[in-house]
Amino acid sequence: MNRNALCVIVLAGSLGAGAADESKIIFAPLTAAPPKIDGALDDVCWQRAEVQDDFIPLADRPADRTTVRALHDASHLYLGVECDWRDEAALRKGVSAIVEKRPQALTFVGIEQFVNTHGVEWFLDPGATRTSHYQILANAAGQICGQYKMDWNPFPEKPAFAVRLSAKGWSAEFSFSAAALRQPALRLGDRWGFNLVRNDAIPVAIWKRVGPDFNAPAMFGLLILGNYQTWWRQSVEAAMFKRFDEIGLRMDFYQKINPQIAKMHAELLPRIQEIRKNPRYARIETRQDFIRSFEMQQKLSRLFGRLDDLCKTAEMTTERQK
Repeated sequence: MNRNALCVIVLAGSLGAGAADESKIIFAPLTAAPPKIDGALDDVCWQRAEVQDDFIPLADRPADRTTVRALHDASHLYLGVECDWRDEAALRKGVSAIVEKRPQALTFVGIEQFVNTHGVEWFLDPGATRTSHYQILANAAGQICGQYKMDWNPFPEKPAFAVRLSAKGWSAEFSFSAAALRQPALRLGDRWGFNLVRNDAIPVAIWKRVGPDFNAPAMFGLLILGNYQTWWRQSVEAAMFKRFDEIGLRMDFYQKINPQIAKMHAELLPRIQEIRKNPRYARIETRQDFIRSFEMQQKLSRLFGRLDDLCKTAEMTTERQK
């Protein structure tokens, strides 16, 4: 079987396209001490990471529970996954079958050697380009491989990876250096496209709903390097409040070009003032707090976006007239 034919099998999914879920965001808090990459996820730093288990079933029956976590420091992104299995014997039998089939290929392998069962597929889009991404496949037998733009040898520096089997199921830890993903550094607040698919005998669950091809970066969710407060400062305080204030300071200029700008600004002003005065929106400590603040931000951003577009049009009109 040629490589292209094999890729069709590996990459294709069985999920119909669905409505985009804008709230599919996972946070990778800054950690002072890196986790030990041994597959256990029992380091103290992992206990401080957000745990997400809201995976969407792909098979006829609900999949066993899958959880995902993320951390980062200045030079590495750390990912952890735990895959529960109802039947430990079936899991161990499946892992043994992979080992028997590929006894000499149990670390980094080419796609031709990789057995795409009892594993996961990570999808990472540094910078959230929505056009290019890494796909990293790993299984509970210890195999790992990956591609970027169909180059199946994409890592200048190989990621660290470890798996652990238990009575509960299997877990794995991954450490990607900035260099491995061709990034100059990892900065607090960076946004990456992100998704995860769980494969048992077949694909059984996905974190973010996409179309029939899992390699769909335009539909990935988001991974944010930081915590809930990082998101609030960037998406609300910097992206909206600061710009809203700047528009207000230049209102004499804007309303001469388009009086509608002054009207929209006046309509938005009491809403923004109310949010600024209400500490419950900025005090984000739980996932429920985040969803509440996120929904508020989405509603407000639609109104603010129209105001901002009018202002940018006014600025461009003035520039063209010079």
